[in-house]
Amino acid sequence: MHNGFARTTVDAIAREAGYTRGAFYAHFTSKDDVLLSVVTSIADQATPIILKRVEACTTPDQVLRAVADWAAERSQSQDIALLMLEATRIAGRGLDALPSLFAERWAVVGDVIARFFPDRDPSISTDEIVAIVVGLTYGPVGSGLTGHDAGRLVAVALKALMSRQVD
Repeated sequence: MHNGFARTTVDAIAREAGYTRGAFYAHFTSKDDVLLSVVTSIADQATPIILKRVEACTTPDQVLRAVADWAAERSQSQDIALLMLEATRIAGRGLDALPSLFAERWAVVGDVIARFFPDRDPSISTDEIVAIVVGLTYGPVGSGLTGHDAGRLVAVALKALMSRQVD
């Protein structure tokens, strides 16, 4: 998908993977199905990494640093950032599974982060916490488009959200 998902054909995907068009359709129902599989794979790889780091923390400051470091590392891949942007762009066209994918894979991350901030504003849901982290990590601002560092942005955002406990 070197030319972006929208411009990539099923034939190109099959050829790159070393399959025929028929073999492609034996495994996937559509090009959108491939995108969902790739995004799912990314989430399946990333979620355990951030969970392990956060669960190893003992203080809120350590959580902020662990999540910020994770975001800084993950944001370095422009390919992942572009893929995530394309996935959200076409989500309304048939990737109805993206919200449930987000909920299944990432909600637990928000829950674990929130445990370290019991006095946070209760109007901030754990879903919103992790959505901010993921958005800053994989979005255009955090992935280098504006020169900002995703890790720093995540640390600033989380510190502001959790400011009742973190000084």
